[in-house]
Amino acid sequence: MSSLTRTPVLQLAGSLRSRELSATELLDACLEEVDRLNGDINAVVWRDDEAARAAAADADRRLADGDGAP
Repeated sequence: MSSLTRTPVLQLAGSLRSRELSATELLDACLEEVDRLNGDINAVVWRDDEAARAAAADADRRLADGDGAP
């Protein structure tokens, strides 16, 4: 289990803004957690990893450009 998936969202937002953490890293942690748990609970029946990765990369670009903030 990644500690990122147990971190309060306000702390994650600060880490994203300060670029201590990338959106891509956060997404990877979340997808790993889904992979770890979903076999037992079957809560996620469909996901689009490709679109999620594209959105995370876009968020990282916008944060780097100073164009967006979580």
